[in-house]
Amino acid sequence: MNLKPHQYWAINVTLFFHVILFWFLFFVEMRKSAERLEYELELAPEPNKESELEEKIKIEERADAELKEMMTSEASKRLVRGEQTHEEVTTEVLQEEFAELKKEQLKVSKEEKPQLTFEKTQDTIERKTEQKEERQTIFYVGKSRVEYFLAERYRVKLPIPVYQCEGGGTVEVAIAVNRKGVVVGAEVVKHRSRSASDCMHAAALHAALASVFSERPEAPVSQQGRIVYKFAPQ
Repeated sequence: MNLKPHQYWAINVTLFFHVILFWFLFFVEMRKSAERLEYELELAPEPNKESELEEKIKIEERADAELKEMMTSEASKRLVRGEQTHEEVTTEVLQEEFAELKKEQLKVSKEEKPQLTFEKTQDTIERKTEQKEERQTIFYVGKSRVEYFLAERYRVKLPIPVYQCEGGGTVEVAIAVNRKGVVVGAEVVKHRSRSASDCMHAAALHAALASVFSERPEAPVSQQGRIVYKFAPQ
């Protein structure tokens, strides 16, 4: 078929127009898709911090329960074998766990490097207790009671001691807490720990080092406080 020049020109113009229209529609559709994606991202809900905190606390509670079960199981095995007495077994297991926990505490951020001299700290804690009002919270679990004294802080995790000690008594533990709320040092205040055995001392130290309090950026690098554990006779 023979086409005249003006017919070729008309065909080329038509093709060019259709190509331009195709690309225009393509870019419009791409832009709409991008806007829809951006809108969906903006509407995406932020993670619920409270849910995350609750989940973290649940995980810690499960870990405490597993630790208690493990310690009870190990103690039972040793008692069945007749290797040690009831209290000797409990004290040894607690001391082993305490040593492991102490290693973890030493890994706290080097930037803070908290120092705690308990010979001087005990008197300081007693004076501060008399001079200023401190937060005091009491928790009951079974026949045991835990009290803590730490100014302008609230507890995030305050474990009840895992113990199988004979008799009862009171153990006071001096603690040092960093700005993040982690207990980085703990020692039994012996002259204020009445009728308590070494088994109870070990259980109280283990529980104190596992405690966590609220963060307080403006607090001292190593804030002093104390936790009192009252063990009821088993």
